[in-house]
Amino acid sequence: MATNVALANPTNNLTLAWTAPTTGGAPTGYKIRYGTTIAGLTVLGTTANVTVTITGNLPNTTYYWQALPTNASGDAVGCSTIYSFTTGAAPAAPTATCLDGTLYPAAAYTPTTCNGTTANTIVTDTYAGEYSNINVVAGQTYRFQSSVATDFIKISTTAAPTAIAASGTTPVTWTATATEVIRFYIHTNNVCGTQNTDRTRTIVCGASLGTDSFDATAFSVYPNPSNGIVNISNGLNARMISATITDLNGRTVKSLKLNGESTSQVNISDLSAGVYMMNVASDQGTITKKIIKN
Repeated sequence: MATNVALANPTNNLTLAWTAPTTGGAPTGYKIRYGTTIAGLTVLGTTANVTVTITGNLPNTTYYWQALPTNASGDAVGCSTIYSFTTGAAPAAPTATCLDGTLYPAAAYTPTTCNGTTANTIVTDTYAGEYSNINVVAGQTYRFQSSVATDFIKISTTAAPTAIAASGTTPVTWTATATEVIRFYIHTNNVCGTQNTDRTRTIVCGASLGTDSFDATAFSVYPNPSNGIVNISNGLNARMISATITDLNGRTVKSLKLNGESTSQVNISDLSAGVYMMNVASDQGTITKKIIKN
């Protein structure tokens, strides 16, 4: 059993890898069974790869896992081997260590509504690894958001373009100290990770930002599990902007713009059976829900 397995920030993730079987029918995927006891192994989902990244692991904890081959004939039989390992200490907290990216869009953006609650949409098709120039006003408070809940945001100012004025996992709140043009960076992590997948970049601004009204538990996703349409609704009358679905490897498998209403539908019939994470961006905040495709 491997010990002191290192976890990585910002999500305490680690990667499991295995070798494809050379006997029997060729697998079309692998069911990932994972847990802290052998009896408590649960299927996290199915992947077609021979690696999978697991997030949210605990430090100094023993985990058991198995990648069970499967194809149209069913699950492999006789696969009794279960692997185990123990994680090491908690990783150091992430720090904002770099400023890097490509300007998008080209024109500097000025928020049009600063009432403390309205999300001003800068762009709906930005990538992780890009930044926007934003016109800010001294004394105004801003909340910078990405539609991908795990994205890392960094802000730099005209006066100190190579220094971090504010940073953290979305959303990030900051009060401008000067009227100037600042840079609003989005990356997948604190060390400038990139991803060529569309996400929405928004800003909420106002002398006093309204945050108390957002309640992620007010959002519901149903039916869940589902083999077709998934309904999204909320009791906050929040206007939903976009939905992004990622697989167990953190790869985006579906991304779509929503209609700005408080209810919407997402068709997941084209996805493979398994567990996914759905991130929904609204004008009042973002939520992430686990969904299961039958």
